[in-house]
Amino acid sequence: MNCIYPSLIPSHEGSPTVKDVDYIKEYLQKHIGKKVKIEFLIGTNLFIDREGIIKEVGKNYIIITKAQAEDLLIADLYSIKFIRIYKLGE
Repeated sequence: MNCIYPSLIPSHEGSPTVKDVDYIKEYLQKHIGKKVKIEFLIGTNLFIDREGIIKEVGKNYIIITKAQAEDLLIADLYSIKFIRIYKLGE
């Protein structure tokens, strides 16, 4: 089938590219190794925060650790509401 306007045909090539920084996961992957403060929403109105260095960002999780500790904190990406990414030296 020839189409005069091929750009009007919907594309069904799958999910958005995994390198698109329009998604929080991909944006955070660019900041692995940086210090962050993450605020989580627990339930409907309870916020808790955690600080650490981003070690890994997966499909639906983030792993942070304290600078001098070996402990890892694994958190659900979907409960994150705010993230502060510190500049070096902060």
